[in-house]
Amino acid sequence: MINVLEHTDDLSALQEAYRVCRKNVVFSVPHEKEEELGHYNITYHPYVDPTHLRYYTMERVTATFADAGFTMDEICFDGPINSLGLFLRALHLPRLLSIGVGITVNRIPGIKKYYMNIEGVASRDATFRVSLNPNFEK
Repeated sequence: MINVLEHTDDLSALQEAYRVCRKNVVFSVPHEKEEELGHYNITYHPYVDPTHLRYYTMERVTATFADAGFTMDEICFDGPINSLGLFLRALHLPRLLSIGVGITVNRIPGIKKYYMNIEGVASRDATFRVSLNPNFEK
């Protein structure tokens, strides 16, 4: 369920996913807007998508999946991205250049990082575990 839940009645969609899935659901949803981005006059494109009904915090994602019967196996922020990377994308520089600069800048201590999406894996069976992160403890 990649970039789906924010467009629908999320609980109903997850209840249907619970009914038809065998093991787990992989998901990605937009993170609730970072207020500091507005300070820099930067708007990340999901925040102006008129079809988005909501944005998510970690707590809301976890609660919504639990309400539908799922157990959260892994949940994490997608990113990080920093304001320089966003600025370079806004200049329409080649995508790989802006990503490369963004990754390099993210390694500098003290640089503010922004997390645009929340992604993870939820399962029907609490004994089944899968990880997107090879360092995730099972």
